[in-house]
Amino acid sequence: MNLTITIKGDTELTSKFGNYPSTVNEIMALRFQELGDYLVKYVQDEKLSGQNLERRTGKLADSITSSVSDTSRGVKLEVGPKGVEYAAIQERGGQTAAHQIVPNKANMLHFFWHGQEVFFRSVNHPGSKINATHYMRETLEENRGYIQSVVADAINEGWDKA
Repeated sequence: MNLTITIKGDTELTSKFGNYPSTVNEIMALRFQELGDYLVKYVQDEKLSGQNLERRTGKLADSITSSVSDTSRGVKLEVGPKGVEYAAIQERGGQTAAHQIVPNKANMLHFFWHGQEVFFRSVNHPGSKINATHYMRETLEENRGYIQSVVADAINEGWDKA
């Protein structure tokens, strides 16, 4: 007894699989750009406007960016701070080293200490313990479901268009 199986539409199916990665990557890149914009705004508005960290100059909030790139493994979305030296210690916490503070725009440091006006040429700072604020980690945790749905929708849309 012989069994014969005939697959109809195998050429179309093979073609669809061949187009699938590039189509999904194109859709994923578009959706990741939108997702990146959303996450940047979320960090700035929900984490760095007094909730996790008090905004003083706005430098950290302004440094939050997103970028989408193609890699050998697919499309990659990166969201986070760029160019702010204290961003990592604010996220993860840590200890700063003891250091000397010197004036950079004047000859003397000038401030009020215990109600007295004081002037110094330099001050020895003992270092600081910085508590973690987890502004990025919490953003990802709080948006996990939304991120997963964006990825799933992009994959499904890519499959439908392949």
